[in-house]
Amino acid sequence: MSFDNNAENTHTTVADEISARLVVTEFACDPDHITKLLGIQPDAVWRIGDDLSFTSDRKRTDNGWTIESKVSNTVDLDAHVAAILRVLGNAKSTFKHLPQGSTISLSCGITVNQGPGGPSMVFSPQMVAILAELGAEISIDLYCLNCPEA
Repeated sequence: MSFDNNAENTHTTVADEISARLVVTEFACDPDHITKLLGIQPDAVWRIGDDLSFTSDRKRTDNGWTIESKVSNTVDLDAHVAAILRVLGNAKSTFKHLPQGSTISLSCGITVNQGPGGPSMVFSPQMVAILAELGAEISIDLYCLNCPEA
């Protein structure tokens, strides 16, 4: 058996992963009402009593309606948010007519697969203004895998 001491160490770099979705929850009506009100087909809905996706032992305690970014999961966060805002289009003005108690959240997930550092997490003033007009909170979950300890 021959060993090549000059062989380079092959190291695979895994790209960071980013996702974003706009979620409406905390409303008492059927999610189909939200779809009709906004005129947008959601990517997913759930109803009180539905099984949680990861276990049938627990049930949903709220109704929900969501649209997800279809942008590649390796691009920066602002591209995901822009894609969601494009889907909303002219429906942005109808969000003020959502049922009382509705909660709107821009939920972002970022997985840094190799550190140090990570992807850009920037929201333009225009994006922030639109999200504020919707009454949306911004939630960012950041996961760091294989990152050197600080």
